[in-house]
Amino acid sequence: MMKCCPNKNRFWTRVLKSEKHSPTFYKGMWDILSIPKVWTGHFINKKKDGTLYRVEGSISPTKDSTNKIINYAAVQRDVTDEIRLEWQLRQAQRMEAIGTLAGGIAHDFNNPIRYYGLYRASELRCSRG
Repeated sequence: MMKCCPNKNRFWTRVLKSEKHSPTFYKGMWDILSIPKVWTGHFINKKKDGTLYRVEGSISPTKDSTNKIINYAAVQRDVTDEIRLEWQLRQAQRMEAIGTLAGGIAHDFNNPIRYYGLYRASELRCSRG
């Protein structure tokens, strides 16, 4: 998606309107754009219906022949599903690690009990016989 806006304030309200970022985030972004340099990063955006989504984007200032910034162009890609899938993968890996740990603990716990049980059984056989 590409958006162009003639000034910073209009751009801000059209592209970055989720209100999920701190003023420091926006200040850092505008400090880079004012140099002028290209800003790239991840941010949370809001659709027209109010739904929030995660974006990987790049914002570039465009200049006129006198080197004055006259516009901003943004290219963004919705990465919401990718981030959700990465989170699910991490959760699955955590659960797998917890299962492995629990299995190891259960094994370590059961071994002494089994040996104690064998010891008690042989002790009983000896005392009967």
